[in-house]
Amino acid sequence: MRRLLLILTVLLASTIFTLARAQEAPPPTTATPLQDINLRQGPGTTYPGITRLYTTATVNIVERNSIGTWVRVQQMRPDGSVGLDGWVVSGYLNLNPELRFSTIPVSPLVDAIPERAESLSLRPLYAAPVISVINPAMRDVYQRGLEMRHYTHVITKIGDSVSADSLYLNVMSRPSANLGPYDYLSDALHYFAASTQQGSVAARVGLNTFAVFDPTWAPSDQCEPNETPLHCELRLKRPSIALIMFGGNDVKNFNLAEYEQQMRRIVEETLAQGVIPVLSTFSADPNFDTWADSISFNTRIIQIATDYQVPLINLWLAARSLPEFGLEGDGIHMNHWGTDTLRFDSGFPAFSGANLRNLLALRMVDEIRRTIFIDPNALG
Repeated sequence: MRRLLLILTVLLASTIFTLARAQEAPPPTTATPLQDINLRQGPGTTYPGITRLYTTATVNIVERNSIGTWVRVQQMRPDGSVGLDGWVVSGYLNLNPELRFSTIPVSPLVDAIPERAESLSLRPLYAAPVISVINPAMRDVYQRGLEMRHYTHVITKIGDSVSADSLYLNVMSRPSANLGPYDYLSDALHYFAASTQQGSVAARVGLNTFAVFDPTWAPSDQCEPNETPLHCELRLKRPSIALIMFGGNDVKNFNLAEYEQQMRRIVEETLAQGVIPVLSTFSADPNFDTWADSISFNTRIIQIATDYQVPLINLWLAARSLPEFGLEGDGIHMNHWGTDTLRFDSGFPAFSGANLRNLLALRMVDEIRRTIFIDPNALG
């Protein structure tokens, strides 16, 4: 009997201790700044600044943008009232390992205020959301792909060396992937991951919007005689979605009219093959001599996406908050920071252009999967 009482006493004490620890532990939404950062009125660099948030502050996350790259935080006064209230880049916060963005409300605020752009020419780039709304017209493309026996769980990439990077998309297939707080993307990662294991014959170093239609750029051991890299890739993979980005090579070698003609041709050919084309703007550094042309090319990408009602990732806008706009020293390639795997914890997308681009790609294909696919969970 004494032994039983002793056991019960120990269990009761352990339970009380555990409950006390749980009460003392901060909620998952609590965070502290990694460094002194600007607090803004909204989720983007065009929103006015409010004040500086210092590393000594403790804040509570109450909202996020549709991706999770920006969060709204509040700092409470001792009397329980709200002191500071504003938006910061989530990667600049020390986040609780238990934080899950699926539990954080999504704000209706837009990604930028175009009227606060540095110049009139930049307004269209600030007006386009980072992740576009998926037009219902893409259901017809998806259905055509099914009739052509394409695989709904397969995605691919089309582009130059920026897309040929083995740390773009391919890392999604590695078992070491860590989504961190971006748990809401886990279903999409599971759904598409296996299809990203291999590279793409239509994403190569030196490729441009003309070369993607040149059979001499297609590897003879994989492609048929006189087959273009674009058609070869779509035939080999039979994907449901193609993520397309050209810019670095084209902006240096072609004029705007030539670039637009070829981009429209890429979109039309992809749609005809029953594949949903996802266009992307490309990041640019105002300190480079290609800056003005990059703005023109990116603005035209947005117009093409609108004309064909296809999905758009506005990488240019998303990268504005990154150091060096997410670019390497050459002003073309996305930089890497701290990891060669898919990791969205510890602020990786806030410091690395390559990590941010993977995050946006996964966010976009998840949106397409959930809104367009007949059964977003069935592999086929």
